[in-house]
Amino acid sequence: MSNNRDLVVIGGYPSTDSRKQILKDTILSLNQHFDILLVTHYPADIEIQSLVNYYIYDIRNEFFINENVYFYVHTPKFYLEYHYGENGHNHHSYAIYKSMMSAVSFIKDYYDGFYYVEGDSIFSKEDIEQLKNTKLETIKNNKEAFFFLIDNCIQTIFFYTKVDFFNKVFPICKTVGDYQNLCGQIGSFGVLENFFYCNLKQNNYLDNALLIQGTQVYDYFTNSKININRLKDDNNQLDIKLLKIKNTSDFAYFYMNSIDIVHENQYADLYINDEFIDTINLLSQYESNPLPSHLQSNNHLTIRLGNTVITYTKDQIINSNSFVEFK
Repeated sequence: MSNNRDLVVIGGYPSTDSRKQILKDTILSLNQHFDILLVTHYPADIEIQSLVNYYIYDIRNEFFINENVYFYVHTPKFYLEYHYGENGHNHHSYAIYKSMMSAVSFIKDYYDGFYYVEGDSIFSKEDIEQLKNTKLETIKNNKEAFFFLIDNCIQTIFFYTKVDFFNKVFPICKTVGDYQNLCGQIGSFGVLENFFYCNLKQNNYLDNALLIQGTQVYDYFTNSKININRLKDDNNQLDIKLLKIKNTSDFAYFYMNSIDIVHENQYADLYINDEFIDTINLLSQYESNPLPSHLQSNNHLTIRLGNTVITYTKDQIINSNSFVEFK
């Protein structure tokens, strides 16, 4: 390898002005220190392309269609599962994986390894050294990759891996059908984080990677803004949902801080059917509390937080696979 600088692969989807700016800021936080390969399924403008060394655009933004695909949240207060597909939001796992495969195919003869970063993570100068340290720790421990492990999931918003190791562990899936079939074979429920873990386990490569447990990417890069757009519905300014409470007939709200920046106001009042329910700290990562019991009799529940307004039917909440379980 003749390159003097390591490579960062950035996966992005610059479909709105906000996402374009966040992607640009992500690149600018890294391109003075690393070579950059940008991979997108939505065309990046010339200004963004000019900030990177390499650019791959693939129009095929194929989503994974599976109602069982979910994300989960563990906190000291509650456990939550939120299922994507049943709410009309098919999952982007395969689209992201396809970008990774495209990047690895492109760089395999030029770089020994790479860092992968989602295009909504703006790194501070202090955390650049933390980022570089993931490779150094990988080498020091005689491993081939550096992953953050949470339960049976590998966090894919950031990782480091040698190119040969990635090709050895993760199969080529030419279509979303190939991805879905492989998930069935390795026992994955479909989200990319679990897909990564199941491939490592199935191929007996867990011991070949440096697995960081008990620490999330957000905690490792404490001075940076990581995964700013996480799980955010672009139609809503604040991410708020209604869910059933497991094994009960009651409901709860769930708030997630989707934008890792300072809001105009730190607090906002939550209303359901125009009734005040709670005051939410918008800087909290996750919040969930039960709703007053008298609201369960309403056939429609309209939740309002700031300028975000969402209406649920009672049956929609009851019949959903999504739930929260308070500890």
